[in-house]
Amino acid sequence: RTTSLGEPNRLTKCFYKAKFLKDKNCIKKLSNLAIAELKDIIKKEQFDYVTAPNNVVNKYNLPKDIAKAVASRYKIPYKDIFTDMNQHLKESIKGGKLKDKNILVIDDVFYTGKTAKGLWYLLRNADINNVVMYALLKSRNFKKAQ
Repeated sequence: RTTSLGEPNRLTKCFYKAKFLKDKNCIKKLSNLAIAELKDIIKKEQFDYVTAPNNVVNKYNLPKDIAKAVASRYKIPYKDIFTDMNQHLKESIKGGKLKDKNILVIDDVFYTGKTAKGLWYLLRNADINNVVMYALLKSRNFKKAQ
């Protein structure tokens, strides 16, 4: 896809700089891209919370920074929902605290769809009203989670 960052190759380079080099300029560009792309969805869905998966590989969590920027821009609370390995919901939000809520999950890349599928199942089992998964990029190897 072509985005406001120009050619798809430029988006990939900026993503690399943001994720692995913590380039503040690219983090801001990617956050602004997500803010723009999510505008209509956010108006339509009326989200209660924005969240991001926890990063299990790197110490820096790019999706969390992007999710916080989106939450701030649209005045939606950001909430950490998942444990470090994205296997469970955090104890602080168990017990029906998310029941009937609308949740926007922001990730940086869909590689295989496995993380998105796992998070979706966790949230659906918590009686969430609606879950929307968003990623800036998807890998060429991405297969829709079934």
